[in-house]
Amino acid sequence: MLWLAKNKRLFLGLSWASICCLVGSFAYPLQKLQVWRQVEKNAINQTYTRNFVITESDVSLPYEFNRDRV
Repeated sequence: MLWLAKNKRLFLGLSWASICCLVGSFAYPLQKLQVWRQVEKNAINQTYTRNFVITESDVSLPYEFNRDRV
């Protein structure tokens, strides 16, 4: 039981460091994305908004995405 009490600070420190690294690894790619909205009409002529998420690492644009209609 004494061994656990001695290593509690080390455990908490490593836990916080791993959580910070995990959040940082997912937050960096989120900085480089763009959200585009495009208004379209469906088969019965109702308008709706399509959302496209485009990142810098995308090689090609999503299907049916048209920058002129944004």
